[in-house]
Amino acid sequence: MNSHTAAPGKRHLPEDDALRAVLHNEVLLRPPPRMGLPVHLLCVVVRNTDVDLQAECAHLALLPGQKDLDVSMLQTQQLRVQVGPCTLRWERHTEFTRYTLMRALPPATLINDVPQQYVSQLFPDDAWLENIPGTTLAAMHLVMLWGEPPHAVTRATAYGHWFAEGAAVAALMGAPPHSCVVTDLVLQPDGFERLLVVATPGMSEPRAGRIAQRLLDIETYRIMALRGLPAAQQLMPQITEMETELAGLSGQLRGILANNQELLDQITPLAARLERSIAEHRALFDASRAYAAIVTQRLSELREKAAPETRTLSELLDRRLAPAIATITAVEKRMVDLSVRISHATALLQTRIQAIGEAQNRHAIATLHSTQLLVRRLQRTVAGLTIAAATYCIVSLLWQAAQALKSGGLAFDPQLWVGALIPLALGGVWWMVRRVNQALDTD
Repeated sequence: MNSHTAAPGKRHLPEDDALRAVLHNEVLLRPPPRMGLPVHLLCVVVRNTDVDLQAECAHLALLPGQKDLDVSMLQTQQLRVQVGPCTLRWERHTEFTRYTLMRALPPATLINDVPQQYVSQLFPDDAWLENIPGTTLAAMHLVMLWGEPPHAVTRATAYGHWFAEGAAVAALMGAPPHSCVVTDLVLQPDGFERLLVVATPGMSEPRAGRIAQRLLDIETYRIMALRGLPAAQQLMPQITEMETELAGLSGQLRGILANNQELLDQITPLAARLERSIAEHRALFDASRAYAAIVTQRLSELREKAAPETRTLSELLDRRLAPAIATITAVEKRMVDLSVRISHATALLQTRIQAIGEAQNRHAIATLHSTQLLVRRLQRTVAGLTIAAATYCIVSLLWQAAQALKSGGLAFDPQLWVGALIPLALGGVWWMVRRVNQALDTD
C-alpha cells in the first residue's frame, strides 16, 4: 500500500470554514418528494412575516403523534412527518411557509371520478388547517392520475366536471410528452384552486415528485411575484403628481427673479417623500422580479407543449405576469429617474444660492472697504478741525493771559509773545490728537 494514500475515513484536511457545511448542504435542501400515482396533494401557502418559528412549531405539535415536536427540529426550515394516512411536508421560506399534505389515492381512481368525493377526505381536521399561523397566499389541490397517453388529450373541455367553466390550460409536459397538466387557475368556493396531472402508465416516482414540486412552485411564486403589482399601481398617481410638482418648480427655477431659498424649501420635502417611497418599496419590487425569475425557470423545466385547442401554462402566465413585472420595473425606474432629476434641481439651486451669497459677500466687503476709507477721511478731517479749533482756543487763552500781564504792569509785547507761542500750541495739539487716534486704532 502506498504510504501517501490516506486511510479510508480518516480526515486530512484543514479546519472547515464556519459556513462550509451550510453552503455544501444547501443543494440538498428541499428535495422533491417521491410519490407513486395516483396521489392527491393539498398545499397551503401562508405569509409568515409576523409568525415566528415557535408559533409554527406549536401548531405542528397539535398533529396526531407530534406532541414531542421541538423547535430545534425545525432549524433546517423543513420537516416531513406522517399524519395517519397522509404525509405532511412543512417548508419555511423567507416570506412564506408552505404546508403540503400528500395522500395516496385508491389505485382504481380515474379521471372520470368526481373530485369532491376524495378531495374532502384528504385531511378531515379542518380546524387545524383553518388555524395555521399566518395569512393565506395560495391554496391548491393537485391530483395526479394515470390516464390516456398525453397525445390523445385534444380538448380541455374533456375535464369539465373538474373545472367549473372548462380548463384554461391543458399542456403536454416532457419531450417526448409523458404527462399533461390541466387547470383553470380559478379559486373555488372553498378557497382552493385545482390542478390535474394525467400521466402515462409507468412514470417513475422521482419524476412524479419533480412535476408536483414544479407545479406547486409555479403557483406559489406566481402569487409572490405579483405582490409588488398593487403597490406599483398605487404609486403611479403619486409619482405623476411629484413629476408635475417638480416640473412647476423647475419652471420657476429658470426665472431670474425666483426666490431660490423658497424653491429649495419646497423641493426638499418632495425629495424626502420620494426617497421614503423608494426605500419602502425597493425590497418588495426586487423580490417580485426574483420570484418571477423562479416562475420562468420552473416553467422552462416543464418543457411544455400546447395540446390542440389549448394554451400552455407559460403562455397563460406570461400574458399576465410579464406585464406585471414590466409595470413594477417601469414604476421603479420612474422613481429613480425622478430622484435624479430632483437631485440635479437641488444641486442647481444650492449652487445658485451659494453664488448669490458669494456675490453678496463681495459686495459687502467692497462696501465695508469704502466705508472704512470714508471713515479715515472723516477722521482726518475731524482731526484737522480739532487741531485748528484747539489751537485757536489755546492761542485765545494765551492772548488773554498776555493782556492781563501787561495790564498788571509787566513790560513786554503781548502780540510778539503770543505769536512766538503759536507754533508750540499747534505742535502740542497735533501731538495730543495723534496720540488719541493711535489709541483708538489700537482698540
